[in-house]
Parts: sequence; structure tokens; C-alpha cells
Amino acid sequence: MRRREYIDAVLRTAVLSGSRPEHACLVRRHRPDDIEIHEHALRLPAPGDSRRAPVTARLPTALTI
Repeated sequence: MRRREYIDAVLRTAVLSGSRPEHACLVRRHRPDDIEIHEHALRLPAPGDSRRAPVTARLPTALTI
């Protein structure tokens, strides 16, 4: 595994095991085809949190990539 792939895998694993919505929302922008990251980013913010809107809007696109 190349260094870039390793770092990407470690970052993804850390975000998916974390509970910080800002981390999941940030990584989601750089991984538009990663449905699991999108779903995680959607679960974390509380209802009414403004970070939910962009994630909700982009999830259908991620599902079709």
C-alpha cells in the first residue's frame, strides 16, 4: 500500500469511529463517492444543525456515483 493510500485509510477509519460532526463533514467534501462517510456525517449533527443540509443534498449524488 502506498503512503497516500495508507494515510487515506487511516483518516477514513478515524472519522468513521469518531463522534465529531465537523470532521465527518469535512472529509465528506473530499470523498464525494464514499456513502459510508456521507451517512456518518448525516448521523452526527443534531437536528436543526446547519451542517446537515449540505450532507443531505449531496447524499443522492454519492449514491449514484
